[in-house]
Parts: sequence; structure tokens; C-alpha cells
Amino acid sequence: MVGGLKGRLSPWVKARAFTWFYAALLFGPTYALLSFWFTRGSINLGTGYLLFVLVPMIVAVALAGFVGNKNRLGFDPRLLASFAVFALLPYTIYDWARVPMNYFFGVAFWDHWFDWGSNISGAPLFALQSLSVGLFTHVSRGWSMAVSYYVLVRGRATLPTAFVFAWAMTIFYWIFFPTFVLVDSKPPFIWWFTAWSSHMAFALGLWYAPRLFSRYFSMR
Repeated sequence: MVGGLKGRLSPWVKARAFTWFYAALLFGPTYALLSFWFTRGSINLGTGYLLFVLVPMIVAVALAGFVGNKNRLGFDPRLLASFAVFALLPYTIYDWARVPMNYFFGVAFWDHWFDWGSNISGAPLFALQSLSVGLFTHVSRGWSMAVSYYVLVRGRATLPTAFVFAWAMTIFYWIFFPTFVLVDSKPPFIWWFTAWSSHMAFALGLWYAPRLFSRYFSMR
């Protein structure tokens, strides 16, 4: 029985292994932040971006050029460029969904940008340079997650897959931030709700972006 199950799963896994690997490469900005927080800052965030973002991105670009559409993998540079454009919308919706929570309930979502930016740039904590660099790290994480989703579904976004992906992001956020970031405080209910609602908005953006840009990009 086990052998039969393994025999059925093996072709299924092999057919998707490259897709999973490619999506994992594009998840680099999140790996960089994880390395920074897991080591309690021992690994500089800038170093994390060099190791976990720049190097994987170079590999991803090289694979897109060498592999292309061979074996129907469907990851030629043109298609990846369309994913990169699609990914701008869900990230934007995600952030705008958090803005009302800041105004009405005081749930700030940009305070840690100063920490991240200062760690990379060496600028004073509350300097504009720290905020700008921190904003870049925030944007890169949201954008790369969206691109990874489009790679996983090969650009064929559906509401069920978008919400499954967003729920996975939410659960990760709920576990990671209270454990490694908000260590000195207990998040109130509104914090958990804001994390959930903004990721659900992200899911809607994932689903809608290919439809919005369909006149410019073809998924064939």
C-alpha cells in the first residue's frame, strides 16, 4: 500500500518540483528577514538580502533564460515579467487595507521599517533614510510573495488558491511576529484582525491582477 502510494505521488511531485523550487527562490526577502530575526540580529539584514535575495534572484533569472519553456515549464522571461507586474497590485491593496486600522485603532504597520532600514543603512533610527530603506524591504517581501504565488499557479489565479495562499501568509504572520518581533507586548485582538483582513485583501488582489492586466499580457 505504501509502495503504491509512493508510486502515485512520485510522478506528481516530480512534475511540480521545479515549480516549487522556482517559487522558493523568489521568496528571498522573507528568508532575509527570518535570518535577521532568528539570529536576533547577529546576521545583518543587509547581509541577509545579499545571501537570500541577490544570489537566489541571479539563479532565478539564469534559470528563466536557460530553461524557458522547455518541457512546458512555462517560465520564460516574458511570462515572469508579467508576474512581476501583476504582483504590484496585491501588495498595494494589502498596504492600503491596513491604513484605516492605523487611523481608527492606532495599529501602526510601518514602525519596524525604521529598525530594518537603520540596520541595513547604518543611518540613525528615525532618519528618513532608515524609513526609506525599511520601506523597500517591506515592499520587496510583499511583491516577492505575490510573484511566488503566480509562479505556483502559473499565472492562473483563482479565488480558492489565492485565499489558501493568503491564509498561509496570515498563519505565518500570526506565529512569526508575536514570537520574534513583538516580544515585549501582547498583541490585542485588533492586531490579529488587521493581519487577517489585510492578507484577505491581498488575496483579492492576487485574483484580480491578471484580469486587470489581461489586455497587456497573455497567459498562453
